[in-house]
Amino acid sequence: KGFPELEELPDLAASTLDLGVAIQGGGIRGGIIGYGALVALERLGVLQNVRYMAGVSGSALPVAPLGYLPEKFPVEAFFGPLPTGPKALTAEELKNPLEGSFASSLFLGPATDMAKRGVCSLVCQDTRYLFSCGNVGAATCCGQPFALHAYTAALVYPLLNPWDLYVAGSVMSGPIGSESYKRAVDAVSPAGCKVTPMRRSVPFPIIVNSRLIEADGHDSSWCAYEATPLYCGTPVDFSSAPGGAVGCGVVESFGVGSRPPASLPGGRRAVEDGEKVRVKPTTFTPLPFMVGSSAGDMFTYSMWQTSCLPYSAAQNVAMGGNALPVWSPADIASKN
Repeated sequence: KGFPELEELPDLAASTLDLGVAIQGGGIRGGIIGYGALVALERLGVLQNVRYMAGVSGSALPVAPLGYLPEKFPVEAFFGPLPTGPKALTAEELKNPLEGSFASSLFLGPATDMAKRGVCSLVCQDTRYLFSCGNVGAATCCGQPFALHAYTAALVYPLLNPWDLYVAGSVMSGPIGSESYKRAVDAVSPAGCKVTPMRRSVPFPIIVNSRLIEADGHDSSWCAYEATPLYCGTPVDFSSAPGGAVGCGVVESFGVGSRPPASLPGGRRAVEDGEKVRVKPTTFTPLPFMVGSSAGDMFTYSMWQTSCLPYSAAQNVAMGGNALPVWSPADIASKN
């Protein structure tokens, strides 16, 4: 009920203010602006008081690695002793971001990596699998090891890998030692997957994706889909959406990729506030997937559709992007 992160992570509420930072998207420019905003807040001593940080599209690129930064990496190393203030931001300084900081990955990583791999060869790769954990009871799926789609690999690998966060066979969770972390380990260890925990000393990270609402005979529309260390979902209730209700509830991060519960007590179709349900994922969703989906606006919606608009899930996957079915706690029978 309420805010799960405040119940499970009491230190988060005790050590921060009722303060959140929402950073706009805008491709790599959004990523650089978002990174600059986080650097400025850290330099001013404000970031330690921030409870939430949210990134969408390009701004998810700095929010994600900071939010899940492994403890072996100092936050100071992530930010680096970068110049701050207009007078210090000379062209020469910008051409040579500090080696080892996130700035060097952000400024040079994606473009360099795409050039090395070749965008055409990436798009032409076989990208049929979300990541090859279609069978959650095995370390491989369809004879392939864990792997992410081409677009995500090209964009996200150079940004997350230097921080040991590009792990295809993994799921997100709360900090090490939390109940969320323990539940995630218990859920995914049998499948050979790893757990990527949130870092304790940073704001609670929210990665905002796009969710496509598409029903037969109706124009498609979009709404937000939030991915956090503890839960994922559309927290807003769109009860009048064509095809059935959308949102109004969240699912634990490692439960994403499941079908809805077959039934609820009393024949109800809506999951009640605070109610626990048991689901079985068909795929696990790692941090790189969520970041790549946010940066590419390629997150889709439907458990039920057999056909898609030209710009929806099928085309995204064909071009190397990501798509994942989700269900709505507002109505387990909804076609959205």
